[in-house]
Amino acid sequence: MKWFFVVLTLVLALPVDANPIDSLIQDFDKRYKVETANRFLDILHRGGLAEEPVTFTQQTHPDTLRMQTWYWATEYYHAVQQYDQAIAYGLRALPLCHAGGDRQTEGNLLSVLSICYVRKGDFKQAATYAKRCNEIDLAQGDPDCISSSLNTLAGIYMSSHQPKEAEKYILQALDYAAKAGNPARLAVINGMASEVYKNLKNDTLALEYGTRAYEIEKALGRKDKAAMRQTVMASALVGLQRPEEAKRVLSEAIPVLREAGDLHSLGIACNHMGLLLIQEHRSGEAVTYFNEAQQIFQQQGDIYNEALSHRGLYQALYDSQPREAMLHNMRYNELRDSLYDKDTGELLSKYAAQYGNEELLQENLEIRKSHRRIFLYGILAVAVLALGTWLLSRIRLHRQRRHTSELMQRIDRMSRQYEAMRMGHANLNDVPNDALDHSDDDNAEEGEEPVFDEKDRELIVRFVKAVDNSLPERNCNVEHIARTMGMSGATLRRRIQDASGDSPKTLISAIQMQKACIILTNEPDLPINEVALRCGFDETGNFTRVFKRTFGITPSQFIKQNNA
Repeated sequence: MKWFFVVLTLVLALPVDANPIDSLIQDFDKRYKVETANRFLDILHRGGLAEEPVTFTQQTHPDTLRMQTWYWATEYYHAVQQYDQAIAYGLRALPLCHAGGDRQTEGNLLSVLSICYVRKGDFKQAATYAKRCNEIDLAQGDPDCISSSLNTLAGIYMSSHQPKEAEKYILQALDYAAKAGNPARLAVINGMASEVYKNLKNDTLALEYGTRAYEIEKALGRKDKAAMRQTVMASALVGLQRPEEAKRVLSEAIPVLREAGDLHSLGIACNHMGLLLIQEHRSGEAVTYFNEAQQIFQQQGDIYNEALSHRGLYQALYDSQPREAMLHNMRYNELRDSLYDKDTGELLSKYAAQYGNEELLQENLEIRKSHRRIFLYGILAVAVLALGTWLLSRIRLHRQRRHTSELMQRIDRMSRQYEAMRMGHANLNDVPNDALDHSDDDNAEEGEEPVFDEKDRELIVRFVKAVDNSLPERNCNVEHIARTMGMSGATLRRRIQDASGDSPKTLISAIQMQKACIILTNEPDLPINEVALRCGFDETGNFTRVFKRTFGITPSQFIKQNNA
């Protein structure tokens, strides 16, 4: 397996045309040739992904040929963590498996699809496919397969912050794995049990199960898998106040994970190491690890773990670079909000209620069918209207937050230019070119941020400073700011609108909210009314309304999230 992942890493580093596996899969999609499928599967067998050789003949039924090739394409892309491609081929193969009655392959596909959707943060789809997989496994009675699908369901519930539900599934998975006597499966499920108990804040059990998984993997000679288990052990050691042991374990695991090309586990290990370094007040080193993890998870589309990376960057940067830290915190909140919705929670609750009650549901199925049809037609119009309203509100919220984030970044750039001016330069024309941020000039296109010339930059810098100076006086209206800048209110509105594309009032509000986030982050014990006064608000209620309209949460909720 080590050789296989090394080869895959080298292959993926080549241009698409130079990747023999991608080329074979694409060629098969065009012509459905037996020879192409056999060459593709031979590479997988020699690499270790397919344990048994698979060979097709000219007499192989076309549907079987396509189903098997697409199934192994799903396994391949899952192994190299290209989850979008894995899902695409899995959805092609799935109906062919079902139509052909190949329940074993169908169950394997459903399992891989559920894992891919977990990696993408789509827990609704993940739960759907994992449940179908478990139903097939229970019908077939194979304890190894049953333990696998139960383990997947446990992982989905754990990722959805329902560790008590996850515990129910993982304990049953352990029982089935013990019956199956498959040491590799036992290692996987013990590893998941460790993560479940970590989420239940039982670090003693988390370390116990994690150590079992590590010892099994080590005995099997799978260094990369053993390193993956060490990341879970490290998390438990941190909870048990044994940080030095946790760092030692991670220091052993991270190089092995890099060598094996297991990017997902590497990202998790980097997040853990970053948190340990923050505890030692080594924030600069922590930033390096969090940045590596964030890039991995962003590339993979794993928004759950990417959110944790942004959270770590916020904690590592808030002393030295508070404004950049605030942007990471905003991104963390955006990703977290997008992870879970009402439909996902309802679906998971439904599956929790169904598990263990299949016989009762079957007895009442016919009665429920007749009533359900009438009920569904009756609520369809209301559901569509509610869904449309919800979607529009979410779209407006995300647009508002994105625009606020962009405004704060622009304000931050202008402020840095102002600081450059303070360092001995009379005006912007005297500031060295490398002290100015010209990203707006390079990237501005039609419909994007306006291009700033030197006069516009100087105007906005002066405006930001004038607003900042006016906050303690709580006199942040446009007319007052205009007078301090030596011009009329009408002139200021026109010039700011022309220079930035936003009204002065909008920029003032963004500056106030930016300052509010910094104060709430650095001084969480400060009374909200004092924060409001420092940000230029006379009334706490008005400050809270503006803050909630901007970020979707109240100042008190913001403090709780930061301290969570």
